[in-house]
Amino acid sequence: MRTDMTGRVALVTGASGGIGLATARRFTEAGAAVVLSARRTELIEREAQSLTDAGHTAIAITAASCTASWHMRRFSRSTELIHSPPDLIRSLVRSEILR
Repeated sequence: MRTDMTGRVALVTGASGGIGLATARRFTEAGAAVVLSARRTELIEREAQSLTDAGHTAIAITAASCTASWHMRRFSRSTELIHSPPDLIRSLVRSEILR
């Protein structure tokens, strides 16, 4: 990823593995803070801790629904933990991107 995302927040659904996890990692490499969202709590919490230990900003929030609009409403308050609302939501279930 060549885009500088420093100061931006990305919410990534499906972040417990596969493409979602790879996407979250790439966002952090580009400088973004990430909100990892998936149904498998242990996996996203472990990955958020790993990213934090590596010097990135990451939090994990368990999800039960799979639409980007639901995530935006659900996580708008949660992202206050990283002091900014999401700039980008990547929902892997429906391939929705909201900016």
